[in-house]
Order: sequence, then C-alpha cells, then structure tokens
Amino acid sequence: MDAEGVQVTPIVDLAGEHHFNEVRFENVFVPAHRVIGEVGKGWKQVVEQLSFERGGAERSLSSYPVFVELIAEAARQRDDRELHALLGSLVARLAVLRRLCLEVASAMDAGRAPVQQAAALKYLGNAFEHDVIEALRRTGLCQDPAFDSTFGQALLASPAFSLRGGAAEVLLSLIARQEARS
Repeated sequence: MDAEGVQVTPIVDLAGEHHFNEVRFENVFVPAHRVIGEVGKGWKQVVEQLSFERGGAERSLSSYPVFVELIAEAARQRDDRELHALLGSLVARLAVLRRLCLEVASAMDAGRAPVQQAAALKYLGNAFEHDVIEALRRTGLCQDPAFDSTFGQALLASPAFSLRGGAAEVLLSLIARQEARS
C-alpha cells in the first residue's frame, strides 16, 4: 500500500464517519512474488473476490436493529393486523436471504466463486434493508424518541447499503449474465 502510485482517499459518510476508502492504482509496479492470481486476469479476480463481500450475511442485516424494534412493537400491538402482515412478509424474506447466504457460503467452501448467486443475494438484501427502514417509517414508530436513535442511525447508513459491493445496475448485469448462460 505504500508503493508509488497507490492513492488512498477516505470516504466520509453522512454521519461524518469513515468506514470506507477509495483506492487508486496508477502505474503501480507489483513484484512477481506479490501477484495474486494470474497477470492480466485482475478483473476476473476482483469480480470473484466480490462474491465474498456480496455473499455475507451482513449485507442483509445492516438494518437489523430496526427490524428488532419492529418485532418488539408487533409484540406490543397484538391486534394490529397490518403491522403483523408487514412483519410476516419481512420475516419470510429474511428466511429466504438466510438460505441464499448459506448456499453462497457453501459454494465458497467448496472452492467455487458464486458470482451470480452472491450478486442476487446482495441485490435482494439491499431491497430488504431499505424495506425494513421504510416499514418503521410507515408505522410511525420512528417519531417515537425511543426509536429515534436506531432509526436515525439506519437512515444515515442506508445510502451505503446499495453502494458497497456494487450498485444495483452492476448486480443486475451480473445476474443477467447467469440467465443468458443457462
């Protein structure tokens, strides 16, 4: 990282926190003993490595503290059928995401790079994370000061949900390539 031509620039989020960096490589010399993979196959290596980033459970659970608040509220409001239906839908989607995550992890353990499956998991996980925040907003619970901190943190973090590991358009492109090959 200290080689000539490597530039690291911090990316500061809406909350003023620094969790990510932009890394640029301009004419960086890499000695042969430091090469990972095959020379000239860097893009393939990056795409396959992103399966590990996209395929992790954390890509669907950034808004989990908000989800816990929704579950607690549903327990308090046993007669609110609309809230229970909304929560039931989210629980079902989370179960599917968990299963997809397990399948991606199993493929990785077997030495495969499940590029398309991880992209699908990330795409669906992004939608889930945003929908959990929207569910809390629709219930009006985010107006309650007890929920403000959890909701506020999730809302500030939410723009990054769809950036880390690839934007929706990139993910859909990867998924479409899989369908074209099948």
